[in-house]
Amino acid sequence: MKTTKTLTALLICALFAVWVLGAVSLPGCSPDPVDNGNGNGNDNGNGNDNGALPDPDPDPGPEPYPDPIPRPQYVRGLYLSGRGAGSATLREPVLDIIRNSELNSVVVDVKTDDGSITYIDTEVELALAAGANRADVDMRAFLETLKEDNIYPIARIVVFKDPRIGAHRPEWAFKDMDGEVWKRGSTIWIDPRNKEFWDYIVEISIEAALMGFREIQYDYVRWPDGLAHQVPVQDIPPYNLTKDGPYERTEVIAEFLAYVTEALAPYNVEVSADIYGLVGGTPGEMTVGHKLELLLDSGIDIICPMMYPGHYADNTYFSGPQNRNPYQVIYSGTREYLDRMEQAQSAVILRPWLQDFNDRDFNYGVKQIHAQLQALKDQGVKEYLFWNAGNRYTVEAYKTFSSED
Repeated sequence: MKTTKTLTALLICALFAVWVLGAVSLPGCSPDPVDNGNGNGNDNGNGNDNGALPDPDPDPGPEPYPDPIPRPQYVRGLYLSGRGAGSATLREPVLDIIRNSELNSVVVDVKTDDGSITYIDTEVELALAAGANRADVDMRAFLETLKEDNIYPIARIVVFKDPRIGAHRPEWAFKDMDGEVWKRGSTIWIDPRNKEFWDYIVEISIEAALMGFREIQYDYVRWPDGLAHQVPVQDIPPYNLTKDGPYERTEVIAEFLAYVTEALAPYNVEVSADIYGLVGGTPGEMTVGHKLELLLDSGIDIICPMMYPGHYADNTYFSGPQNRNPYQVIYSGTREYLDRMEQAQSAVILRPWLQDFNDRDFNYGVKQIHAQLQALKDQGVKEYLFWNAGNRYTVEAYKTFSSED
């Protein structure tokens, strides 16, 4: 009997041991294999399974902005400078227009055309080294104000026109015939081919996205005009004004836009680019490197032609000064874009910049603003932005127009 009990106990122990050894190899009882994308589980890259466990503290990637402001169906907005955003006198009338009209968005300066960052607490090291941070606005507080009113925030980032970085890193700027930093007037331009500068723009853009901006809009994303006969010809690619390529200058701009768009992909923001209004009717790339079809293929979400009637040369679409008939200018210019974008089968959104400022002794008021909006409405263009550098807009014009009637 004693022998029988002993044998039974040994048998139970043996069965228990077999069960334990089997259990650790069952699904759900051991760590899942790490698949590196080649279908070989814990492959370390040389074809050998070394049983490595996953990183216990993997990089979680970018921290998403909490409770972001949703994108309106159609973005319609006004421009606000950094100083305007920081001044209640300028800021509140602009926000009041947006609250009481079909407008829903604001484009605010993050990086200006003098190279400054509009808020003092940037963490971008190169901006700090160049002394580019400026206390125009408490940007985080401003974004919270926009959030309270559900106003969609767009960050305007001026790109290659940058006197701050040009002075701090002169080797990145164009050089004149004497080898000195070339200036357009008093402004320094960065060579668009400089990829270290691209990374600087990416850093600023990511910082803006993490603060809560839902769209990054690039301005002065072009070559400067006036390079001819001032910069050694061998140092710059030629421009092409014909309908046949290659378009070397535009290829650089398109590559930059593709680069920043890819870098911003994890941050759930849209990317837009400001371009000259005449691009839609120009077969080549202009001197600034804006061949429309190449820009549309860069991966951006929105194209924003600056279609201010007062900026078109006399006789462009009709005889005389173009700002006298804003409806015809915007209608004709928009038609050029729509036709080419349809032909290119582009999904990029067309969102024109329109004019709310006086120029050449001609005043722009309710009638002129409504005329521009009507020209878009008549062609089914649903998104638009208005520019006034001083942030002083024609209040009544926006409160009395509807794009949806």
